[in-house]
Amino acid sequence: MRPPTARTRIANLVTFGVVLAFGTFAFPQTTPAQSATATAAQGPGKLPEFDVVSLKPSNPNVGHLMGVQLSPDRIVMNYETLTGLICVAYNIPFWELSGTEPWMERSPVDPKDHFDLEAKMPQDLAPYDMRHANFEVGDERIREMMQAMLADRFHLKFHRETATGTVSILEQSGKPLLLVPSKLRYAKGYGEGFSEVGGAVEGKGVGLYNTSMPQLAKFLSEALLHHPVIDKTGLDGGYDFTSATIVTKEDFDRDSVMNLYLPAVSEMGLKLTQAKGPVEQFVIDHAEHPSEN
Repeated sequence: MRPPTARTRIANLVTFGVVLAFGTFAFPQTTPAQSATATAAQGPGKLPEFDVVSLKPSNPNVGHLMGVQLSPDRIVMNYETLTGLICVAYNIPFWELSGTEPWMERSPVDPKDHFDLEAKMPQDLAPYDMRHANFEVGDERIREMMQAMLADRFHLKFHRETATGTVSILEQSGKPLLLVPSKLRYAKGYGEGFSEVGGAVEGKGVGLYNTSMPQLAKFLSEALLHHPVIDKTGLDGGYDFTSATIVTKEDFDRDSVMNLYLPAVSEMGLKLTQAKGPVEQFVIDHAEHPSEN
């Protein structure tokens, strides 16, 4: 399965109902981002920092390769909003954010509220984990460098709130596992370690491309269920999978490609079990337009 093109990325994500088992689970929150208290106590100077950071307003008249582009020495994100940068830096889904202002949103009115980021990582901390997706970075140290950059350039301040709510557990169903361990390490335009879930190609089934189970759980949480999804599959590494259900032109016309992903979870040999557990909110207390380079 090749990585999806820009043509196949779906802007309108559709949530729909599925039959889930119900129960109550007690487990720790698994988001790897730091707590606001820890961040405040450490201060951005205590986090690892990029060697060089270029951050500037995007030119809306120039084409951009969207999402994270990661190489062994630098990270590039073009035409991205503050909320997009936060979600990558703290490894959280968009639905978890609150306290935003219009200029921070995913689709701000002013195109100048999109930003181009290019940052060079210090090589004394190399090698870095190259696993990444369009809006996700696997290496926690790179995410911490982004957190330091957000505090420095945007003067970002936030706190977290946690309440009990609906969560889902992603686990093996006991049916044959159709996930294939991925041997793919390089995707043209996105670099080594690129992985993808959420794209679709007309005439093929939806699927995974070098995708880890935590990445699949995050995708299901962000794009479909809008509540936490906890990976309990016990499966490590990246996997490839293509569903037997073919994506048609009508699927694109109805913005219903995402509807094919939850049935695909069952086809993979996995299941979702609904429960009650901690649901966290990332609340933005303060942010400013970034300082000049």
